[in-house]
This record gives sequence, structure tokens and C-alpha cells, in this order.
Amino acid sequence: MSNYSSFSTYVPATEDAATPEDTVRIYHSAGVNSVSVTNGEVTAGQSSSASYDTANLARDSLGDNWRGTARNKNGMPTTTITADSLVTIGGVQGRVSDFVGSGALQETSAGVFEEAPQVASSDTPESAGSAVATMPEDMAGAVDAALEPVPDHAIPALVSAAIGLASGVGDIDTLVSRVVSASGLEPADAKQRTEFAMRAYQSQADSYLTAKAGIAKTDLPAFYESVKSNPRQLQDAIRAQVNGSMAAWGKLASGFQSNVAPSAEALAANGFQTRNTSGTPEVLIGGIWASVKGAARAGLI
Repeated sequence: MSNYSSFSTYVPATEDAATPEDTVRIYHSAGVNSVSVTNGEVTAGQSSSASYDTANLARDSLGDNWRGTARNKNGMPTTTITADSLVTIGGVQGRVSDFVGSGALQETSAGVFEEAPQVASSDTPESAGSAVATMPEDMAGAVDAALEPVPDHAIPALVSAAIGLASGVGDIDTLVSRVVSASGLEPADAKQRTEFAMRAYQSQADSYLTAKAGIAKTDLPAFYESVKSNPRQLQDAIRAQVNGSMAAWGKLASGFQSNVAPSAEALAANGFQTRNTSGTPEVLIGGIWASVKGAARAGLI
């Protein structure tokens, strides 16, 4: 916050209409006695004009949405946008200069900033239909055959145990023992069937993440390592997958991509042109080359 505070004795003749919170009111009123305190110094003064202006900073009133989010270095709303102003684009707040560096904004002339032309990205949220868990017919049949000896009433508990194992809770031998107990299979047979079913669901998740959620194959190990830090979300994603929906995996993928700069392979797979300049990976966005890390941080890729 600023170390500046002001107190006024002005009382309007009529009650002013309610002013939206996202508004700055600037008063110039006849006979206003004011006291201002700046860095410990008290200054008294009186204005002589008799009007007031309302600078409405709501997004829509300023045309470009990002302009309506502008804040000065003290965090106060402002209509004067400089390279150091804080603005919000795509849900991410940063300095104007940072967004220029990432390619979201461009300086069209000295001190004048505009949105850079955007490139359509294939990395859009998945529709409900595309998030349906699908598996090749022959693979699905093989999974059903592998689990056929397990009675229906035992499936939910075994699925929960398998989900825990996939998220780092428990071990394969304990799961196999439960399968043996429920099905009467020999341990070696039960282990083979259990591991096959788990691999099938793993393959299903890998396929969805790379084909529809925009994760490159080379980034899969880093993605899975990342989501293991939140076992509950990982378990929810696997449970939803078993029940026929990959939507939770899509959300995890979006979170990963917004925090980790994607690889050149992932960018190329989603239609972006990349290059490496002096060891710094760059991506072409709206005709402007920006660092991959900066673009990811700004939510542009």
C-alpha cells in the first residue's frame, strides 16, 4: 500500500449514487478543506473548482479487457499503462513488460501497448464427448477376460486397492493376495491378470494425455511425478477413468502445463513453431518469438 493518506471535510449537497467497487472517484469541489499526510508531513489546502470525475475502471468500459485490470506499482487501479504496470491476462497477473516478453502484448510505439495477434491453439479444453474413457475393443475384451474370475461384489474393493497402488499407496503383492482371496486363482495367475489390467488402464491414460490433453510422450514421466504430489487428485482421476471419464486427467494435464514449460515436442504437436536461441527455447506466438518459460508463465501455451 501507499504511505499516502488524505482526509476531506467535503459533504455533497445531494447523496451521490452508489459507485461500483471497481471505480476511482476524483473530486474537485468548491470549498473543500483537505488535510494530506505524506511521509509524516501534514499539508492543508483548499480547492476552488466544483466538479468531480468518475474514472470507471471496469473491464468492459475500457474496451480491451486487460486494460481494465491495470494497477500501478502500489496496487491501485490506473488508466495510465506503462511497462511497469500490473495487468491480468488469461488469469495471470504480471508486469506489462513481462507480457511483452512473452508475446501476449506488443509495444506498437513508444509507451503504447496493445494485444499481440493471437494464434489459435489446439490445446483447448476438451469437450465432454472427447473426455469419455475409450479403449480399443480387443483390449477391453482382454481386460474383461482377465478379471472374469473375480466376482462382481469384490470388484469395487479391488479397484480401490489398485487405485491406491497406482498413486503410491500399498504394494502389488498385497493387491494380488486380495485378488487370490476373492477369485480362488493361483498367485502367479492372479498377479499376471492384475498386472495386465493395470497396464491396460495405464496405456489408456497415456493415450488420452498425449492424443487429447497435449502432453508430449517425453513429458509423461515428469507429469506423473508431478501429480503424485497430490495423491487425492490422482486417485480421483483414476477412479473417474475406471468409471468412464477422462475429464479429471484433463484438468491435471492443464495444471501441469500451466506450471511447467512444455517441451519442444509438445509444442510442435500442438502446432507451435519453436527454435533455440543461445540455449533458450523460444516459441512463435502471434508473429513474435518469446521464451517458452515466459509464454507458459503467462498462460499463452
